[in-house]
Amino acid sequence: MKQYVPPIFMSSILIPSSEIYKMGYNDFLDSIINQGIASAKRDYVAGEKLDGAIAGFEACRNKTYEEIVDILEEVNEYLITAQRECTSNYWFFRCYQAEVIFVLKSLQNNPFFKI
Repeated sequence: MKQYVPPIFMSSILIPSSEIYKMGYNDFLDSIINQGIASAKRDYVAGEKLDGAIAGFEACRNKTYEEIVDILEEVNEYLITAQRECTSNYWFFRCYQAEVIFVLKSLQNNPFFKI
């Protein structure tokens, strides 16, 4: 009897478990990024929030987990300054940060890859 393997849910992203078994790390990362960008395009109207979200996803492409953590640390530092100084690009970087966090959480919650 074939054992049921539930799909992996990540926010609005659904990747069938059978596909994850066939994926390498970069394929899985690309899947998160590509589906995340598609979701961002549905969730945001054109503007700095959408641009920041897409840039955040793209910043993670072809990066190791540790490199993505470094990206998050850099954007966190910038956001502290941006918020304090009320910079005009605050929302761009806030959405950028949110998507980098999303990618990291998606990688952390994946039972198929050891981080």
